[in-house]
Amino acid sequence: MLFKASVGTHFESSIGGESAQYAKYLKDCIRKFSYRAVLSMVVVGWLAYLFVQYTPAFGLDASRFLQNDGKLKELVGTWEGTFEGRNATLNITTANSEGLKATIHVQYTNLTNEALTGTVNTVTNTIHFDDVYKNGTLDGQYNGTFTGDGIDAFEGTYENYTTKNK
Repeated sequence: MLFKASVGTHFESSIGGESAQYAKYLKDCIRKFSYRAVLSMVVVGWLAYLFVQYTPAFGLDASRFLQNDGKLKELVGTWEGTFEGRNATLNITTANSEGLKATIHVQYTNLTNEALTGTVNTVTNTIHFDDVYKNGTLDGQYNGTFTGDGIDAFEGTYENYTTKNK
């Protein structure tokens, strides 16, 4: 199609009004999207903050809120009991919201001594120890539960890392 117009003739587009309405529509959509995007970013940021605060693996250990260091310090000391039916002594040297450090002595034919690290969860009343040195003797983990009203006794199971025997 060919359009011819003389000089000074005014030409008007047939879609001019619709394009102005479409531009207004796009502007409104972008404004709504912007509000929702900012709100979403604030919510995601807040959730990320909570995730980091309440996940011990990030170093901002939530156990400082969930666990009482004073209560955990009651664990420090010598515990006597049995391990695999043999006399055993557990010496806990450190107990705080960062974890436990201990040594276990089990009377087999020869006295066996192993260094342990562990954690306590006073909310679920559980205790966990891992063998520090993989030397072929008692290489495994211990998962226990506190018995009674407090943290004055616990019992649980030992599992060898390699054989998975309990």
